[in-house]
Amino acid sequence: MLNKLDLVPAEERAARVKAFVKAYRWKGPVFAITAINGEGCRELVYKIQEWLDAHPVPAAAVAGDAAAA
Repeated sequence: MLNKLDLVPAEERAARVKAFVKAYRWKGPVFAITAINGEGCRELVYKIQEWLDAHPVPAAAVAGDAAAA
């Protein structure tokens, strides 16, 4: 996730994100967001929820956490 893109001129954002990803040899998903105005946040939240839905916590782990509290 790359945040604070509101600080980068709009016409430079795509090139800067691409250069950052290339420099760090990142192969995973990239989310370029501007949290102050919400730009890109919806896509990030949806992707997080998608991942959580695909990786549910086993009921035994949830029950065990409740018993420990």
